[in-house]
Amino acid sequence: MHPFGVETVYPSVSPKPCFFLPQYSHEGNLFIGISASEIAGNLTLFFHMSEESNQETTAVTPTISWFYLAVNSWKPLPIKHVLFDATNGFLSSGAITLNIPKDINSNNSVMPGDCFWLRVSCMQGAGSFSSCNAVETNALKVTKKTDANSSHQQLPKRIKWSSIYPITGVGSIRQAGKSFGGRPIESDIELKTRVSERLRHKNRAQLSWDYERLILKQFPEIQKVKCFSSISSTEETIKPGNVLIVVVPHSSSSNDETCTKVIVNPDKLNQIKTYVENLSSPFAGIEVRNPVYEQVQVRCTVKFSDGLGDGVNINRLNQDISDYICPWKKTGYKSKFGWSIRQRDLESYIRSLSYVEFITNFSMLHITLNGTGDYSLSDTARSKKNGDVVIRPRYPWSLAIPAKKHFIEMQQTARSIKAEITGVNELAVGGTFIISGSSEYGK
Repeated sequence: MHPFGVETVYPSVSPKPCFFLPQYSHEGNLFIGISASEIAGNLTLFFHMSEESNQETTAVTPTISWFYLAVNSWKPLPIKHVLFDATNGFLSSGAITLNIPKDINSNNSVMPGDCFWLRVSCMQGAGSFSSCNAVETNALKVTKKTDANSSHQQLPKRIKWSSIYPITGVGSIRQAGKSFGGRPIESDIELKTRVSERLRHKNRAQLSWDYERLILKQFPEIQKVKCFSSISSTEETIKPGNVLIVVVPHSSSSNDETCTKVIVNPDKLNQIKTYVENLSSPFAGIEVRNPVYEQVQVRCTVKFSDGLGDGVNINRLNQDISDYICPWKKTGYKSKFGWSIRQRDLESYIRSLSYVEFITNFSMLHITLNGTGDYSLSDTARSKKNGDVVIRPRYPWSLAIPAKKHFIEMQQTARSIKAEITGVNELAVGGTFIISGSSEYGK
């Protein structure tokens, strides 16, 4: 009994060993079923990958193996039959062109019938891949070319496509994913800035300033770049000759109520690394990575001044606190490295809100993650500085983001309450109470 079908194992005409349970030697498998009358020959598949990934740094793609199903047997697809791969090993969205052998068939029992089946497998590192939103057939990448006098060089995210003349065998044409690439036309100020920067760095990466300006110019989807010299994210000691580059992409959260971490996919990190390596000294060790996101939760008791209702005010205050901490909002700390959150400043900000009359029992939880996957939780209520407490990043390349839900209690009278250390019964599973291999509570 297979996960998707059945197979007769005895008696069998095949000389392969007989097992009571199905044998799958790979760590991860992606099964692709295609309904068609015939697919032998060249086949193009578009893999729409999610931008989210578990990899924070540049990484080597795990070895990928392709298989096709013929007569209830998974046969390896030779590497020469993978004609084109724009996903760079499933690190980003792109098309893959395969040459399908003629012996593939659809009448199999180990997988659902009436489909031709392909399989993508890897021996290890399956958890490092991005999520796959969809797989489309007959994909084609199109590029719009504009002249220098064009008034607009960026396409809308979604475009309605149609063929000028009818195409035999094509039922419809639609866009898979969002439009990408392109950039707005350069203004006079941007032109002068670019020329001035080019005269300074001369298209060579020597100083931290050079690395940052070169990357921002070449990759318009990157919002901020921070370069740390003689630092490595994997070693605690100073590493002369090493350059740590942290990139932050543009975020759509500036117009949303939620504040989530944004990361650059590993394929783009590899592109940035390759680009700066060609412009820097061959003796420089280049490391490109995403920032580390550290979570901050506010815990307080408040008395509201208006009559909108406690539930409405709690949600309103939760959003205002998140906007103040979120690096993508104009209200807060912005996407700035070397940040610090002073408890007294955040408490004063909440007091200044028009619908808050009184606030007490104020403290903050700081949740961080180290390089080995262990979480650490610290509570400002442990401090004896009476409110003059500052939360600082664990790493120089960290950014702070707010917790999805802050711990807000209400009171009907203005009564002072001393902040107490948060107990386990007040933590939310998956948010502030995280179970991992090992943990550390309170510093």
